[in-house]
Amino acid sequence: MVVVSTLAATSFTPIHMNKQLLSPREPMQVLTEIGNMQADIVGLRWSRFHHAVYTGTLIPGCRYCMRRSFACIHVRQRCNLDCAFCPIAREQRQQEDATADAGVREADWQAALRQHRAGPLEAASITGGEPLLYMAQVERLCADLRALNEAIHIWLYTNGSLATRERFRSLERWGVGEVRINLAASDYADRGLAAVALARSVFAHVAVEVPVYPSQRMALMSALPKLEQIGIDQLNLQELVVTPANIDRLQGRPYAMGPVHLLDGSRRLTYRVIRHCLDAGYSYTCTDCSAGLKHQLDSSTPLGY
Repeated sequence: MVVVSTLAATSFTPIHMNKQLLSPREPMQVLTEIGNMQADIVGLRWSRFHHAVYTGTLIPGCRYCMRRSFACIHVRQRCNLDCAFCPIAREQRQQEDATADAGVREADWQAALRQHRAGPLEAASITGGEPLLYMAQVERLCADLRALNEAIHIWLYTNGSLATRERFRSLERWGVGEVRINLAASDYADRGLAAVALARSVFAHVAVEVPVYPSQRMALMSALPKLEQIGIDQLNLQELVVTPANIDRLQGRPYAMGPVHLLDGSRRLTYRVIRHCLDAGYSYTCTDCSAGLKHQLDSSTPLGY
């Protein structure tokens, strides 16, 4: 489902390039191209750590992320979809492994407690796998988070395929105030857009958060005016992370920032989308959150999420 926001569950071990990805690009060449595109767009804003670039008012989860005052918790690892771009190993996404799930969840919870002791913990995100497969666990997790801080801001990531009004109402009742839907998981199909519209009718804050895959360019561009009609708050455009789990299923060339491998063309398309949204006057904020820079920032902290 969601990619960059699940960096903590992704292994950045060395990867072997397949035939399509044999010719990695030099990172400074790529970053220079991105910098030139940024320089040509008027009105961009920058996070204080410069890992995020955005166009307008940020939703609360992103503001807490920039404050470094949140925790990310993987409720379970299984997902009901099999997206070609997913950076998490297929066996993790398709098998029920209670032991592995418990280990990941406990590590995330301990990181949250460390943040709370240093903090307090102001916000938390719930991800997976696909959290809507595990509503009972999500309910307990929300209760535990609110026991730490009754005013905590909670947001949840979902691919949207299991969205129902009943499920969304339950999440809102348990304290989830923000939902982020990965439309790329449905290839921006009408069923995905319907989940976004349903979320808009329930939650105070709604974002679409996608890995930007150049192969989906036409579908992504076609969805932009529809997102304006729905009235989302934010479009999060995440650079596509390349791992051993997805490398044989991608088209394109990679480049590396430290241990993180990224798909060349992903971030360039991000800025074409941002420029289009600004030119069209869409009301929602667009964000570019760099996976490589974010990993460098996260790995430099003791929390490491």
